[in-house]
Amino acid sequence: MVNIRKDQWSRIKDTIDTLEIKLKENLMPTVKESLGIDFYFDKLHSEIIGIDSRIEGRKEAKKIVERLTA
Repeated sequence: MVNIRKDQWSRIKDTIDTLEIKLKENLMPTVKESLGIDFYFDKLHSEIIGIDSRIEGRKEAKKIVERLTA
């Protein structure tokens, strides 16, 4: 597992979002049906949301553990 700081994660998400916008603007009109790019971006977004949720879940779990052990 790789530890990613919150500021690093924000930059990663911003980069992915920027790449997605550029790809959709430039590629989607010509290759959308042939490559199924929408599917890959949907999958990528669901992975990002899952990672984001796990990060938030770990933060909440850490807070609970800290409260219980204090």
